[in-house]
Amino acid sequence: MLFKDLKIGDSLYVYDRVAIVLTTEKVISASAPKLDKGNVSAGMVVDVTLSNNMTYTFKDSSDVGYTANLIISGDKSAILREVEAQKANNEAQLARVDMLKSELPRLDSVIDLLSPERLERKQNEERMNRMEESIGSLKEMVEQMLKQKSNGSK
Repeated sequence: MLFKDLKIGDSLYVYDRVAIVLTTEKVISASAPKLDKGNVSAGMVVDVTLSNNMTYTFKDSSDVGYTANLIISGDKSAILREVEAQKANNEAQLARVDMLKSELPRLDSVIDLLSPERLERKQNEERMNRMEESIGSLKEMVEQMLKQKSNGSK
């Protein structure tokens, strides 16, 4: 159903791409088609107020509206196509995760070549970590020796 054909009481599907939530809202009001004052070249638009008390502006000759995170349509199959496309996109991105993870060490190597200060800082941090580990194990050893000595003197 085109937005220009909407009537009060019609139902529209509202899909939030970020929250991944589908709701059904009733049309509370729909304006007659009018020129979009903000973009005359866009043609005719319709203002639609839904039962969630939000008003949206859509091209009058369209059956799917996009606004921020939302996809709004009276056609369930149009929403289904959008959700399937989002799922396919997510799957494609997930398929790349291992490849992207494997690139990180190589990217670090190139950054180290281009930034000797970063490499030196990283090497200093590694040395400090090793020193802290050594001091920690030395502390444990001394504590054990003192414990054994105090147990032996009793």
